[in-house]
Amino acid sequence: MGKFTFKNQLILVFIFLLNIGTALANVTVGGLSINENNSAVGYLTVPNSAVKTNFEFRVDLSRMLKAGSTDFEDGNSTVSLVYTSCGVCGNYTPISAEKKVTNSDFKNPATGWDMPTAHLFLSGELPSGITTGSVMLKFTYFDTNQNKTLTVYVSNIMIPIRYTPPSRVPVYEWVSTGGDYCLGMSIPVSSTKWNSRGIFFYAYNVQVPGTVPIYEFQGNVNDANGQPSWPQFVTFYSTSTQQPTILPGLGSSWTSSPKVLFYAFQTQVAGTVPVYCYSNAERNNFVFMATGEIADSYTAIQTVFYAYPITN
Repeated sequence: MGKFTFKNQLILVFIFLLNIGTALANVTVGGLSINENNSAVGYLTVPNSAVKTNFEFRVDLSRMLKAGSTDFEDGNSTVSLVYTSCGVCGNYTPISAEKKVTNSDFKNPATGWDMPTAHLFLSGELPSGITTGSVMLKFTYFDTNQNKTLTVYVSNIMIPIRYTPPSRVPVYEWVSTGGDYCLGMSIPVSSTKWNSRGIFFYAYNVQVPGTVPIYEFQGNVNDANGQPSWPQFVTFYSTSTQQPTILPGLGSSWTSSPKVLFYAFQTQVAGTVPVYCYSNAERNNFVFMATGEIADSYTAIQTVFYAYPITN
């Protein structure tokens, strides 16, 4: 995770006043915010619930002068973030390391002078699969009034989690002038060589819960005598990174490492249909289709994955 910085940025920090039940705490919380795109915001965005969400946050602390003195109160305390799915319910999951705050955190970095405030820039990690709930500050400090150390969960600075489910994207089939077939969400690089056969199904371009990566393999195909066949190039799709063993011809080979093309389901879920791999022994190529007509010379050899049909 990169260094958290507000350099050359106009930062609008969401400040919340904290009342934790004592006016004589050595240290109090002044604010909490999440950093997104170098701006302080009052929510935590989950862009992809299938993976962990790494984020950065800011905590503002303050301390008072000692009574009858020009010295500040002891700033030693501990802060961390927790996740809660039920508000103030006592069921909290730590999502950041504990930061041990010391008096040095209250010093001006340029002058070394003791200051009444500390601004902490910290990192957290929200587990995968979370799309609702809030994050809350866990704060441990010394309470002068009660003469003991207290730990509180600062409920009036809870930050909500914001999640927008990703949309399905169309997957097209492309056919080249050389008889090659491939799938893709956009036109292949050599646009003059390829023609679209339209949308064949819908999948995801980011991983969502329940989906797996669909890998694309590219290869050169020879005939039984080891001579380049027609079509000469072939693409294959799989849920595995292992090279397929069904490449026909003498001396045929896969020419590139597998790459993730999109995400689909390995087992059928509501609304999805099977996507089959069809092969043509005479033409040494493969076609991947969910629905639609295909020539009799092609044979369905396996179900590769499940995706959403164009009619759903």
